Amino acid sequence: MCFENIDFVWRDAGTAARSSERQAAMVQVLAGRVEFLGCSFQAASTASSTPVAVRWTYPGDRSRAELALFSGQLKLTDCVLQHVSGGVSCETLGAPAVEMANVLYLGTGPLVELDHCPGPDEPVLVGLSNVTSRGSGPLLRCRYQRIPDEPGNISIQANQSALATQPDVALLSFVGPTHPERILNSYPLELSGGMR
Repeated sequence: MCFENIDFVWRDAGTAARSSERQAAMVQVLAGRVEFLGCSFQAASTASSTPVAVRWTYPGDRSRAELALFSGQLKLTDCVLQHVSGGVSCETLGAPAVEMANVLYLGTGPLVELDHCPGPDEPVLVGLSNVTSRGSGPLLRCRYQRIPDEPGNISIQANQSALATQPDVALLSFVGPTHPERILNSYPLELSGGMR
């Protein structure tokens, strides 16, 4: 599935944001493979709250998740994300890959957010090529309620990218009820490529 040259504009979160505890999203993706090509995501400066650009939920039917190891890919190419509270919010199982090429991110929150700490059979890939962020939140935020005995791989590959967070904001963020030291000590976290 591919969305090409679409300008997604969020006028006002209003009632939708207040009716749900989840953060509002401009686009909800329930597919395993999707690409946004030449698109822009922008919330109006008058909006009462800002959404994430894309919420990726895969598989859509969690009852089927026990039957197979899923893998999925979400790509953004030649896109601009502006006045949003996050780039891609991943509510995925299996082996997700978020790939961005020639993307400008001017949001306040994380570029990529995971809704749980990946298990050993859930490797995560974040691939960035010619990605620029200015005054944003972390490159990656992982929210977790529990830490698996063997956390899965998180690979971040960045080439020709300039990632500038807000002052006092880390490039990687792990948020949960227990100290993430166990994750960081056991995580095979890989950072590669040319990042500034």
